Amino acid sequence: NRPWIPGMRLAIERQHQKYGSAIFVKPELIVNTTSMTEQNDIEVLTVDMDNISIMSVYKHPGERFAFMSPENLDHNKARVIIGNFNSHGYSKNDENGDLAEMWAEAYHLSLIHDSKLPESFNSSQWRRSYNPDLAFVDSNIEVMCKKDVLEPIPHPQHRPITISVIAAITPNLVLMRRHFNFKKADWRGFFEDLDKKVTHTDPTPENYDLFVNALRNTSKRYIPRGCRTEHIPGFTPVLAAKYKKYQQMFQRDPFSEDTIAAGTALTSKLQEEDMTHTSRKAWLTIHKLNNDPKKVEQHYNITANQVAHQLLLNGKALNKQPKILIRWQTDLEENHFSMPYTIDELNAGISHLKNGKAAGLDDICTEQIKHFGPATKLWVLCLFNNCLSTLRI
Repeated sequence: NRPWIPGMRLAIERQHQKYGSAIFVKPELIVNTTSMTEQNDIEVLTVDMDNISIMSVYKHPGERFAFMSPENLDHNKARVIIGNFNSHGYSKNDENGDLAEMWAEAYHLSLIHDSKLPESFNSSQWRRSYNPDLAFVDSNIEVMCKKDVLEPIPHPQHRPITISVIAAITPNLVLMRRHFNFKKADWRGFFEDLDKKVTHTDPTPENYDLFVNALRNTSKRYIPRGCRTEHIPGFTPVLAAKYKKYQQMFQRDPFSEDTIAAGTALTSKLQEEDMTHTSRKAWLTIHKLNNDPKKVEQHYNITANQVAHQLLLNGKALNKQPKILIRWQTDLEENHFSMPYTIDELNAGISHLKNGKAAGLDDICTEQIKHFGPATKLWVLCLFNNCLSTLRI
């Protein structure tokens, strides 16, 4: 029986009694040529398309690694090579691993690997996992390729691996949540409308939800909202224009020489960005990009026993200090805290609020509070005094 995958078209296969290889493509893709070599029982299948060559390699564990270049392999095109090389050692690299490394260097290929990914092969006989399945790509498209190991498939011991080709510069996507643009808000209409709404609501804790809903509806009407899911802070207009042009080139043909050169040039420009005067924006730009190298955590040579010993020393007082007797002036405190709040105290508290802070559970920002009208401030003041007198929140 010939292999079959729903929704895919068989481009080339190599049949075998025990093991075989095949390459499937989507029906809409145009395959120019296909080729197969099987020297020393090493299967090499190649599918050549417009600007890329896809290659599948399988080496039997008992064979010595040797690569015979297919006839249709074009070294001027981008190459993606995935297969079971069986060129590993359990504790260190073996001869086949050295030969595979020399072959990759000779063909200017780069290994795409992430040590944080799970192993791609689980041996039921040896009860251990390792990575015989390797993926190589051209060195000039290395930054555009990402490897993933998918969930295991029932029965086979190999886990599927994928190579995703992404743009050289890709912003991280953020959750779609609209934020208020307070710089473009109509504050006069905001507090006038809100003052009219709160006059019809009693300032009690039970009606606080009604006040919050009125505030939200008024804010949606007079404060514009928006969200940038792919915004990269720190982009200059020149870099933004180049990035937009690069995105268009990547959509047309991600493997063309012009696209690869544009991505390399844009990455170099970002690395050369001046961080003397705009350090915050520059660092935010770098951290927003996927290919940013992760920061190495500093290691401290301090053991847990040393920490515990120091804590015990800190807990022992050298000289016992006499306890300080605090005499509470209950009459003065009761009189002071039982007095109702005044409008001046409320205005003083609002004036000390800082802008740009996160909203609370009621989703009210400090910018909204600072633009409350006279009637809204009076409503909030009456609410505070009501809670103070009834001891209910």
